[in-house]
Amino acid sequence: MKYRSYDAHTALNMGCTSEEELIRLEEEESENAMAYRNEYKMLVNRLPKPVFDRFSGWGFHDYELVKVEFQHTNLLHTNIVLTLSGSDKWKLSFIDTSLFQFRHLNYHNEKSVLSRELDNWLFEEFLPIDDGMLSFEVIFSSGGSMLIHFPDGSVSIEKVK
Repeated sequence: MKYRSYDAHTALNMGCTSEEELIRLEEEESENAMAYRNEYKMLVNRLPKPVFDRFSGWGFHDYELVKVEFQHTNLLHTNIVLTLSGSDKWKLSFIDTSLFQFRHLNYHNEKSVLSRELDNWLFEEFLPIDDGMLSFEVIFSSGGSMLIHFPDGSVSIEKVK
């Protein structure tokens, strides 16, 4: 993640972070949020309108990741579908992905301030890689993170019944 940090998020939610450090982290978070919003606005013509509009606001904050699907016909055509559940259920589909990476930043921390088993969506970033490729990264409250690279316009969103 370029603008958000799991470590900063957990420090902001721990009861033992000093007042001075909290103020510094909150200011840093505010500056980073503004910088990300400015960069995200430049993707208006690179993301489908429903996706751009959804992530211009709250996105899927506090939704639970319930399923990750890989749809593979060959290595040039691998789709990744994330199914999310909250007040309603959604599918976020990435078409013809060129990279998928999963990391768990909290895997060995048995005494985490946040639950290592709850994959609630915290925050995400859509960022440009080059003139035709975008990256999407999401961090979950468990400390898990996913990074996906996909061609411009090759992401869709749909509400599931």
